[in-house]
Amino acid sequence: MLDSMTELRRLNKDFKSIKIRTLCDLLPSGGYLIRIDGHLTYMYNSIIYDIWDCLNEEVDAVWMVLA
Repeated sequence: MLDSMTELRRLNKDFKSIKIRTLCDLLPSGGYLIRIDGHLTYMYNSIIYDIWDCLNEEVDAVWMVLA
């Protein structure tokens, strides 16, 4: 999914202490790179693509993937 990524825009809203599960409901459709403590994960249209279940982890920062 990130193969065609050309630009990232960091979202200025403070997402700290919000769980990824909640973030999925807050953000509009699209692709997002999400940083949690020591890890990055990718969300596309409210679906998390990762190798482990990180839905209960707290968000540190979020970038919108722009095509």
